[in-house]
Amino acid sequence: MSVQQIDLPITGMTCANCARNVERTLSKTPGVESVNVNFATERAQVSFDPATLKLPDMIERVDKAGYGVAQAAIDLPITGMTCASCVRNVERAISKQSGILSVNVNLATEKATVSYLPGSVRRADLIKAVENAGYGVLDLANVKEPEDVERAARQAEIDRQRRLVIIGASFTIPLFVLSMARDLVMTSAAGGSMAMSGMSAASTVNPAVSWLLWSGWPFAFGLLALPVQILLGRQYIVGAYKAARNRTTNMDTLIALGSSTAFIYSAVVL
Repeated sequence: MSVQQIDLPITGMTCANCARNVERTLSKTPGVESVNVNFATERAQVSFDPATLKLPDMIERVDKAGYGVAQAAIDLPITGMTCASCVRNVERAISKQSGILSVNVNLATEKATVSYLPGSVRRADLIKAVENAGYGVLDLANVKEPEDVERAARQAEIDRQRRLVIIGASFTIPLFVLSMARDLVMTSAAGGSMAMSGMSAASTVNPAVSWLLWSGWPFAFGLLALPVQILLGRQYIVGAYKAARNRTTNMDTLIALGSSTAFIYSAVVL
């Protein structure tokens, strides 16, 4: 049995427990000899038997556990191919490289589309493999190396989270301000008596104003909170579901339970 080592760039981990979940999932996968997941570097070092386990299957297991593996693709313009046998030769040469997920060589366009794990293989390695097989690769300027692709993938995730924070803040800040303003208006309408309870204070003001403060505004608050729960909470709810499906818990479970319980309770008592 030949054991191969691979370095998986893991995405979606938010705490040390996530690293343990990924490690546990991969450890239970047939063909895996050893796993070491580093939360700080967001990478999993896996030793496995390639005859028993293929990389796409390993990535699928990580995905089902609620996490992801950064992937990249590159197009290589191939020269020297003349027949279908050349296509198979190029595909075979590239597939032998570490970290290759899939290879598709098109004779008509003379192009090889390669899906791979960033950081596991360089473009120069792919070119060398093709050249050793007796073919060539056109040299194109400004082609990103795998490290650049992984960096771009990480940055895209940061940008996505930043957009979600901005969207959440655009609803949460008005919700907070209106909620505080409602309490101030209620206190003022009741003659400034801080000793009164909310409902007692409501009974001393105009009925229409009382309805607006205690019945109308909560619906507005609910409408402001709904996009936050759906747009921002979705990733945590999905993550918690996947964790539960794998009979485990993580930070997504904590966030999903806390936010969903508060939202559902507020909607019920509304």
